[in-house]
Amino acid sequence: MEKKKPGPKQPNPETLAQFREAYLETGLNAYQAALRIGMKVSSARANAHRYARIVNLELKPALQAAGLTAEYRAKKLKQLCEAKTPKWNPKRQAWDLFDDGHLQLEAVKEINRVDDSYPAPKPEVEPTVVNVVINSAEL
Repeated sequence: MEKKKPGPKQPNPETLAQFREAYLETGLNAYQAALRIGMKVSSARANAHRYARIVNLELKPALQAAGLTAEYRAKKLKQLCEAKTPKWNPKRQAWDLFDDGHLQLEAVKEINRVDDSYPAPKPEVEPTVVNVVINSAEL
């Protein structure tokens, strides 16, 4: 019978709490967070990603730590709704700007998702049961 190798040792909760705080302060940079809590360079390179996975930040604090606040996202969506795309005009030998319809449509879809207005709510439908009887005597 083969012996299983023990897995990597789980860090203690105090170290994880320190790492989580440093991870948020460094803008979600696991390597820098590991160095900040006192890991050696080689240990930080080898284990920072594991610590980040264990910490498992929720999306909202992670977005805020990265500087993606609600105001920033709203401004960015507004910019995307007004997006332009350059196209070469050979007659004028210059670039002309046109609305980027595809990008603007995707931005509007995302705004609708944020507002919970897309996709439209679907009514609940009871599943129907259909019984099919095949009479083998007539074959």
